[in-house]
Amino acid sequence: MRTGSFIINGQKMKEVKLPISKSLYIRKLIIDFLYNNQIGIASVDMPADVRIVADCLAIIGSTRNADFFVPIDVHDCGAAYRFLMAVLAVTPGKWKLTGTERLLQRPINELADCLVAAGAKIKKCHDGWLVEGRNLSVPELTIDCHRSSQFASALLLIGNKINLQQLNILPEDPPSAYYISMTSALLDDQSQQYLHHCADWSAAVYWYARLALEKQGSYLLLDLTLDSLQHDAVLADWFTNLGVCSQQTEHGVLIEYLAENNTQSSDFVIDVHQNLDLVPVMACMACLQSRTFIFNGIANLRHKESDRLQMIAKQLMDFTDIKINRYQDINDNQLIIKQKSPSSTKDRLIFDACNDHRFVMGFSLFALFHDVSIKDFNSVRKSYPNFKI
Repeated sequence: MRTGSFIINGQKMKEVKLPISKSLYIRKLIIDFLYNNQIGIASVDMPADVRIVADCLAIIGSTRNADFFVPIDVHDCGAAYRFLMAVLAVTPGKWKLTGTERLLQRPINELADCLVAAGAKIKKCHDGWLVEGRNLSVPELTIDCHRSSQFASALLLIGNKINLQQLNILPEDPPSAYYISMTSALLDDQSQQYLHHCADWSAAVYWYARLALEKQGSYLLLDLTLDSLQHDAVLADWFTNLGVCSQQTEHGVLIEYLAENNTQSSDFVIDVHQNLDLVPVMACMACLQSRTFIFNGIANLRHKESDRLQMIAKQLMDFTDIKINRYQDINDNQLIIKQKSPSSTKDRLIFDACNDHRFVMGFSLFALFHDVSIKDFNSVRKSYPNFKI
C-alpha cells in the first residue's frame, strides 16, 4: 500500500498509493464504448470491478448481432449488473446477463421494468436476464431509485443512444444521489478532466479511520483531491472532529492527526444516506473509539455486496452496543454504535468478511490492537487490489 515517502515542508511523509476510483473509471469505460467506439483495457493492478466491466465490454464488442444468447457474466459487480443491462438493451444481439447468487438477489427490477416500458426486450430467467438488444427512442422516462441510484445512472449512460431528453427520478433525494451527478458530469465533459488524479475516496476512508485510531502521525494519500466528483470526499470534513485534518498538496491529500481538534466529549452524528460505502469502515472504527457514533440514513446498506446492516449487528456485537432504528422513510433509518468492553477474551479475533470488500478494510482496523484473521480477505481486490493489513 505504501510505496515510499515525500518531503513536504521539510518533513518526510508516509505515502499511500490508493486505487483508482472504480466508480469514475467504470463510467468512463462505458461512455467510451457507447460513444467513442473504444474498448478500454484494465490493467491487473486495477480494482476487480473495473476489470470485470472491461472484460464484459470486450465480449459485447466482439459478439454483436450473434444469433444465440452470449453470456455476460458480471460476477459480483453491482455497477456492471445495472449499467450493462442498459447497454445490452440498446446493443444489437442476444445476451444473457448473469452473475453470482448474491448479485442476482440485489435490486434491479425497477431498471428492468423501466427499460421494458421504453421498448426494450428483457426477460428474467433462473440465473439472470435474457436481453435482446434493439434500437430505442424514448424522450422521457421515470425511474424509481429508492433502492439504488445506479438505476438512474444506467439510463443516463445510454441517454444519447435512446434520444432521452428528460429523466424523472424518484424520490427527489435518493440514496447515493451524488453518483447520478457524477454520471452527468462525465457525460457532459468530453475531455473527462475529472479522471485526472482520480484516487478512490471510498478506499481513503480506511486511512482516515486508521489515523483517528492511531492518534498520531500523518499520511500522504497520493493522487487524491479534496475538490472531487466523488462525494465520499465529504469524509475529510467529517474526520476533522475526530482529530484528522486534511490539506491539499501537489501530490495528493495530506492527512495529519491533531489531538486538539478531537471533540471526544460529544456524540459523532452524521447523515450517510449519500455515502453508504463509508459505513462499514467507520462502524468498525466506532467499536474502537470511546464515544457514541450515530449514522443516519442507513437503510440501503442491506442491498450491498452483503447485508451490511446484518453484518454490523452480527460481527461487531462483542465490541459495541448496537441499536438499529427502522422507520418508514429510508433516509431516517439510524444506526447507533456505543463502545463497550469486549466480552471476548480470545487472543485472536476471527472475522468473516462474507465476500464484502468494505468489511475487509473495516475489520483490518482491529489489527492495530489485536491479532486478527479475516476470512474472504481477497475480496478486497474488488476495490483495493493492493490492500494489506
